[in-house]
Amino acid sequence: MNTQQIKNYAPSAREKFLENINVIFDNYKINEKDIENSNAEQDIDENSPPRDRIIHEIIMNHYEDIEEFKESMAYTWFNRFVALRYLEIHKFFGHGFRLLSNRNKNNKVVPEITRNLSAVLHDFRVTQAADPLELEQDIISSLIDDHSTGKEEEVYRFLILQHCYFLSKPLGIMFAASGDVSYLFMPTDLLNSKLSVIADLVLSLDEELFNHLEIFGWLYQYYNSTATKRTISVETQFYTPNWICKTLVENSLGRLWLDNHKFSPLKSDMKYFIETKNNNTPTPPYH
Repeated sequence: MNTQQIKNYAPSAREKFLENINVIFDNYKINEKDIENSNAEQDIDENSPPRDRIIHEIIMNHYEDIEEFKESMAYTWFNRFVALRYLEIHKFFGHGFRLLSNRNKNNKVVPEITRNLSAVLHDFRVTQAADPLELEQDIISSLIDDHSTGKEEEVYRFLILQHCYFLSKPLGIMFAASGDVSYLFMPTDLLNSKLSVIADLVLSLDEELFNHLEIFGWLYQYYNSTATKRTISVETQFYTPNWICKTLVENSLGRLWLDNHKFSPLKSDMKYFIETKNNNTPTPPYH
């Protein structure tokens, strides 16, 4: 797996996500004094004003400061879009259309779903065996109508949110249910091919990379490679490639198992197992 594209993309993606989050956050005009003077015991729910919800989130989740909160929102959306990219490439969405990209190489950053609204919204399923998303008929009709009246961005954001809400059930560690504060910070200009963080993701990483689950580990490492001193604990964490993990496991636990099960067929599946002679001197695994 060639990680050069990931190494080039992830650090710059972090900056772009942060820039986007900063703009959104600034619109709420929240400063450190607002947080210090806020009542932590105030009743806040998803119907409360967005500004109050954000302040409450920062307090209740014990963020060190506003910058740490913004870093968290940027990384949350980076992860979500990477996950959505992986899922669309592997045909997870039952409606059959890509959410972030287009299989037509001439239109790669024009999401297929935006050109197939009628078909998608008529039978809006995210997985082959899943229940349809809960969209009322009048919402479906208005979305199809809005597609031709200059509201493409608004419609597209709605579609992404619906996918995120649905995925909060099987993938709750990454996608939150509706009403979560993070949805106030979904990046903007998602259909702008020059500004969109989605277009940047689609154009920067070859689809072949998403055939390897290791891509998530490498993205995590390189995304945090430019972390500030406040996140030094994250910056000094390194992703361990799959082959190294297998080498360590097969020559420790694997060897212990074989020592006690001389005729185990498991050995034939241990690609990274190193044979030893009677004098315990390792011999090369490949000849």
